[in-house]
Amino acid sequence: METTKRKIHKKRRLAVLVSLIVVFVVAGFGLYYWQTNKVTNISNKNVPKNLASAKSQQEISLKNGEEYNLKASFVLNDLNGVDQPMLAYGESIPGPTFRVKQGDKVTVNFENDINMET
Repeated sequence: METTKRKIHKKRRLAVLVSLIVVFVVAGFGLYYWQTNKVTNISNKNVPKNLASAKSQQEISLKNGEEYNLKASFVLNDLNGVDQPMLAYGESIPGPTFRVKQGDKVTVNFENDINMET
């Protein structure tokens, strides 16, 4: 009886150990992918010089048939006293909020002004 309990206990410990190893390996690959992903890793080579400062979020009201030009670009945003380059839409972080009446049709022309896919 005692040996059966020990075998079960040993199997449980082995299963927990293998599970922990799998979790750490998956987490390591996830961290590596996140750090090297070209969209989330904005290196200095992707950021142009002389950036505008980020604006606060804008609210844009559009009427039926109106057009709006929206541009993705880099801006500088103050994070804890340090200017950091960030991706913005319409130079605002977060991007603008569009207010359109239900049933109205509007056109948003989008320009990607960065050297990465958005």
